[in-house]
Amino acid sequence: MPQYDQWKTFIGVGVGSLFGVIMYRVLPKVFSWMDERYLFAGSTWLMVPVWLLTIDYVSASAVPPVGCFYAASVLCGIYVVVFSVSAETFLSKKITMAGPLYQSKAGYFIGVCFSVMSAGRFAGPLIIGAVTKLGTTSGSINCNNLFAVPPLISQSEACCITANTYYTDGCVLYRNQIYYPIMLGWSFVTAALTAWSLYLDGAY
Repeated sequence: MPQYDQWKTFIGVGVGSLFGVIMYRVLPKVFSWMDERYLFAGSTWLMVPVWLLTIDYVSASAVPPVGCFYAASVLCGIYVVVFSVSAETFLSKKITMAGPLYQSKAGYFIGVCFSVMSAGRFAGPLIIGAVTKLGTTSGSINCNNLFAVPPLISQSEACCITANTYYTDGCVLYRNQIYYPIMLGWSFVTAALTAWSLYLDGAY
């Protein structure tokens, strides 16, 4: 995928975000019992199918189908919107109900919550970059072959990323068969703990 096609990698997230906004507005009106607590708990489970769709089940050098990537991107977009808004709303209501002592520090608690979420968004790409590796099926980056005169490979075979050029059709993400299942397990545990916590202390 050359640089001018990179927008395609984000279109799924954009569509998912739009659906997330619609779901957050419509679902509570259709189902009177579905408030932000259910949306909060339900959204955490969305990351489980995301990892299931992106895990490479064939081999370490295979690339999952493009449709799976876009489906996972849409789910990610829905998750980000619904989780963020419902978590903030739930936290605000719980603080309001906790009494004057906590109400006076509402900004502090919400700030800590979003600081932790921001730290996760920083740590995620950092860990992925440290654990996984991008390369061709032979494990190399072949920019020299692509930019040779005449080129020794086609753009569809290239895995080359520079400051202003991206050719990723020939790229394979190595070690994803280790990292992605770990993240799948972590997402499952996180979703289960969130649901259990809301069950124990989620009442207004």
